[in-house]
Amino acid sequence: HSRLKLSDGSIITFYVYNQNCSMSWGNGKALENICGEISIDINGNGKPNQYGIDFFAFFLTKYGVFPMGTSEQIRGFTFNNYCRDKSIGVVSGMGANGYGCTAWVIYNENMDYLRCDDLSWDGKHECK
Repeated sequence: HSRLKLSDGSIITFYVYNQNCSMSWGNGKALENICGEISIDINGNGKPNQYGIDFFAFFLTKYGVFPMGTSEQIRGFTFNNYCRDKSIGVVSGMGANGYGCTAWVIYNENMDYLRCDDLSWDGKHECK
């Protein structure tokens, strides 16, 4: 992997999963022909260093860059399974809860999933 530190302290990390971009997590451009992952830690080495709080992930594919947690990612890191539901989201012993929050933050422009449990991708988007 390679890392890039920006002047504001953010750290962007690039991971290559497969140089042939042949990895797949399902159907759809956001889940096919995956080359790797791009992660950004918005406060650099500052705590808490947790996905969905200060750390956000994107799939790098042949078709472009897609935030993790989109509605297309049925088999991947979905909002319901890897952001909203704090009781699950562990992959191969690695804590992955929070991986599915990136798309939510971009599309809904909030992190209300940290404050309430009744949000959904196709329903309620704020804690009002």
